[in-house]
Amino acid sequence: GWDKSWGVLYNWAGATNNENGSTGNQSDAAYDTNYEKIPGVCPTGWYLPSDRDWNDLEKVIRDDASGVYSDTETSNVLDGTWRTDTGYRGNHGTKMKSNEQIGSQPPNGTSKSALTGGFAALLVGGVGNGSRNLFGENTYFFSSSSNSGTGAWGRYLNYDEPGVRRASLNLSYLFSVRCKKDN
Repeated sequence: GWDKSWGVLYNWAGATNNENGSTGNQSDAAYDTNYEKIPGVCPTGWYLPSDRDWNDLEKVIRDDASGVYSDTETSNVLDGTWRTDTGYRGNHGTKMKSNEQIGSQPPNGTSKSALTGGFAALLVGGVGNGSRNLFGENTYFFSSSSNSGTGAWGRYLNYDEPGVRRASLNLSYLFSVRCKKDN
């Protein structure tokens, strides 16, 4: 069974509430400072983060030397190539995963609780081709940013991988979302 505390999984049209018809790559530099915030399924005062918002969150977690979010990591320099790198990046994924085990694999997360500012992602997997996939092993998060109409940029955490993966996610699959407060 599915525990409602694990959240809801959405396809991209549902996550964005069909509010984003753009097929442009919204991670490019021109889009960074001039993009429409997509409320999607988020409550009033919040919005579905863009690919750039996810990049910014990763940088904050990766660069936070205080230990509230993450240890400083320097082997993957996250500078100009950060915007468009795909695949696993950094080692800050460990700090973004919950240490709560909900499947057969150990989560290998060390995230602080929400009270101390940690991200604490649960590894709920996703749903594709009519079946639940990788429950307890991975988690995926949609952004509001499409990539050339064939997918949407998202983030992916794996139980045994310390990095965060930026990847194109299938628009029809069901994945998690996180909302960002609109300041």
